Amino acid sequence: MNLVEYELHVTKLTPVLSEGKLYRYVLAANGVFVYSKNNYFEALIPVRTISNAAQFVRGLEPAVPFFKIIQKVNFELLQEAISMADAMIPLECLFYFQYLDKDWICYTPKQQVTRSSVIPDVQFGDYIPIEMHSHNTMDAIFSDTDNADETGFRVYGVIGHVDRPVVDIKMRISIYGHRYVIPYESVFERNPEARNV
Repeated sequence: MNLVEYELHVTKLTPVLSEGKLYRYVLAANGVFVYSKNNYFEALIPVRTISNAAQFVRGLEPAVPFFKIIQKVNFELLQEAISMADAMIPLECLFYFQYLDKDWICYTPKQQVTRSSVIPDVQFGDYIPIEMHSHNTMDAIFSDTDNADETGFRVYGVIGHVDRPVVDIKMRISIYGHRYVIPYESVFERNPEARNV
């Protein structure tokens, strides 16, 4: 069964997916993009872009990447995750954010942790819309292991330098393995103890 559809970006983006489809490739004047939508967020992100306007595909409209979330995760939940990550130093820690009863909750699943890895005891698939893990006192970067694992339609994040007064956060949206970095403020309410990297 084909779970993908395709669109030429002639006038405006089609805002819904056909029944049974997971995502849509969009050929725009400025490159190839991928679009998807679920109960929590909607996103259009680049797969390959053309930066030189002279090389744009003629007859098509340029696309602009976007990310929309049903409701931003509140400040207190991000603060709770940062505090839990700090308490776990020198180990890493995994956090899930789930949307229940019109609000977000944060929890730590059962997990196996070390100084440089964290593995949940149970995989939850796309039931978890936002997943974050800490890198204790290290940089907030996505590792090769993260790249191999993060293939769902989900928002992923890393909290780094948890031992500092202002932690580093790196966030990205993944549409089935196509990934795009977004500011953490796209997902969470702004926190003065966090910064984008």
